[in-house]
Amino acid sequence: MTVHDERIEAAGVGIHYLRDDPAEQDGGPPVVLLHGGIVDSARLSWGGIIESLAAELGRPVLAPDLAGYGDSDRPVAAYSTAYHVEVVRGLLDALGLARVDLCGCSLGGGVALGLALADDRVERLVAIDSFGLGTELSSGRLTWALAQVPLCNRLSLAVLARSRRLARASLGGIVVDPGALPDEVVETLFDLLQREDPGHPFRQWRSAEVTRQGYATSYVPLLPELQQPALFLHGAADEVFPPAWSEQAAELAPDGECVVLDDCAHWPPRERPDAVVQHVSRFLGEA
Repeated sequence: MTVHDERIEAAGVGIHYLRDDPAEQDGGPPVVLLHGGIVDSARLSWGGIIESLAAELGRPVLAPDLAGYGDSDRPVAAYSTAYHVEVVRGLLDALGLARVDLCGCSLGGGVALGLALADDRVERLVAIDSFGLGTELSSGRLTWALAQVPLCNRLSLAVLARSRRLARASLGGIVVDPGALPDEVVETLFDLLQREDPGHPFRQWRSAEVTRQGYATSYVPLLPELQQPALFLHGAADEVFPPAWSEQAAELAPDGECVVLDDCAHWPPRERPDAVVQHVSRFLGEA
């Protein structure tokens, strides 16, 4: 099996995505993996497990760069969660996918959840350390204040772009031990940091989603209406979105399950890849 780079027009946006098609397939729906925000891409978050998931499940696995991220186009847009939901819906349309399983991490989890609530093509949902499951800001008023000063994000990313060592250290905010990450992860991040204004889509998203009262998008009131079986996977040491969000979501969803991973923070696909493959393939294989 080989992971291929592909590209397609979706909802008026050129979307780059990674794809792995196993030689032997079980007939189940393709699996679409959605990455997170700040500076991220399909390859950065999912590059270490695409092949393993495809092999375990015997299904095509696709991982797009969200609009504005990675090698996808960067249209003039607010990049709100709702915007990303509509672009991913357009991607499913463009690919002709009549049924799909969705798996998203962080921002991608919120996008996957929003699409699952709106589109019955989604058969199963995996939300990993997901946005959209609460309104409380991770650092309270400080998070809101930083959202009002986009220059801070610009400057911090410019500093990280000068040193692989600093880029690795910055991941301490989303993993327990950044020193344990493979060099290829840091190299992929460092490459993204070299691009023109890499934080632009995130700052636009933050402007749309971070308010003085908290995050603007919360799907919590809609969780009792969720039609799909849902796995909420969360790192026990996550300081971005608390594990309690996923635990509550699993209780509210009619067919919800929560798994909390020890020795893991906000980035399980890179911090605990074997555990993510195990739990995701087990859950999606139950269909």
